Amino acid sequence: MLVLLLGCSPTFNWRETHWVQDVDLKVMLPCKPDEGSRPMNVVGQTLTLHMMGCEAGGELFVVAMVDVKDTSHAVEVQRQWQLAMLGNMQATGDGVILKQDFDFRGASGLPAPARIHAKGKRDNGQSLSAQAIWFARGVRLYHAAVYADKLDAEATQTFFEGLHFP
Repeated sequence: MLVLLLGCSPTFNWRETHWVQDVDLKVMLPCKPDEGSRPMNVVGQTLTLHMMGCEAGGELFVVAMVDVKDTSHAVEVQRQWQLAMLGNMQATGDGVILKQDFDFRGASGLPAPARIHAKGKRDNGQSLSAQAIWFARGVRLYHAAVYADKLDAEATQTFFEGLHFP
């Protein structure tokens, strides 16, 4: 009986959630998320980075938020955050990174919402693909990403479409 029940469990069990620190952003995740925070040193200051994420179907789904306190730093914080993500996944070389602007309803215009598709490597040398977005609302800067050896296009789309402000 247990084997039959496990066989019926979906790979992606989508659910809406949000942080205690930020009830504005609604997030759809395919599994029960873990949460945490850590210091983030950027633009000469230490900010608190709040993260929420989980793994399902061989993919890591992550949402992060930082209060930049002063919107005049937001563009540079986003730029440094993007460079850090790409550096961490060793995403360098011709044709592996595509940056696109996109619309995110309810987001601030500065910094402009951005989407990055990248291919790189894990620390062990295995290939790693990522799709990531950044957007802001007021003094809060958000980042959402999906990481996997091979991204599931439908799961990635569901994840990004599930991010919204009320």
